[in-house]
Amino acid sequence: MYKPLWTGEVLSGKELAAFDSDERFARFIFTRAGLEFLEGEPQVWRLADEQLDTVVERGADGRWRALLAGHEAPAPLAVVYAAAVSGEFSWLGTGTFPRWKRRALLEAGLIAIPDVALADLPDAAGEPTRTLWESNELLVRVRVLGGERARDAIPLSRPFLCRWTALSERGTRTGMETLERLEFVWRVGSYTKTGGRRPLTLWGIKLAAEGS
Repeated sequence: MYKPLWTGEVLSGKELAAFDSDERFARFIFTRAGLEFLEGEPQVWRLADEQLDTVVERGADGRWRALLAGHEAPAPLAVVYAAAVSGEFSWLGTGTFPRWKRRALLEAGLIAIPDVALADLPDAAGEPTRTLWESNELLVRVRVLGGERARDAIPLSRPFLCRWTALSERGTRTGMETLERLEFVWRVGSYTKTGGRRPLTLWGIKLAAEGS
């Protein structure tokens, strides 16, 4: 499949929101979630151990979404995608929502991939570490699409990484400990989100341009 070349553009705001009305994007999301792209037809979404009665709907504003039994608000496409990747349904915060949406657009091949790569891991690195590193590379690319710099320090909280990588809590912890020991990630500070209960650690991450 043809994928466009990234020319440095940032995807945010109205341009990012407009993809909710794109039938190609909606079809990709619902197929990725194991659902039929059938508007208005009741179906069962099998998500890990859950079975959710679901209806694919296009709202009056033209945006595609999912109506889920037991939830008053419809689930936007990014929420459906995040659940499909992580295996658990959860509403997304304002900070994580656009990241998941940009990731979905990258996987769908509808937008260009930023020319950003992380340093190569040693051959001896285990599978959880490699899975986590590949997911971190994807996260950096997603952040660059949102206008951030590849070298910016980033929060890599374990709950977020578990969902982003679909790794177990143990696998995520092992991967991060290995990456830190190898000095592919390092702690550079912390910050507290508005309304947050505790500070989040900020991490530096080793880019390919920095060598191995």
